[in-house]
Amino acid sequence: MSNTLEKIKTLSLFTGAGGLDIGFHEAGFESIACVEIEEAYCQTTRKNIANGSLFSPSTEVYNEDVRLFDATKYIDKGIDLSLIHISEPTRLGMIS
Repeated sequence: MSNTLEKIKTLSLFTGAGGLDIGFHEAGFESIACVEIEEAYCQTTRKNIANGSLFSPSTEVYNEDVRLFDATKYIDKGIDLSLIHISEPTRLGMIS
């Protein structure tokens, strides 16, 4: 019997630069897909994926509106989405 636990696969919506995803990764989860409308944030997430320590190397990044994202594409791949986490939507240039 293996001592390795299978990671819980997650889908990340409104990913931003991926900070919440990194926290989930460190807690033993695996973000299989990240959806973010802002290209600058997607570039940061892709760089963190390439780094190899903050995300799974197989994490896919979608630069699109979450209303257009088709999560059903993961059903045919046999991936059980046990958790969908949503970061608070933000916009570049917002001032608080």
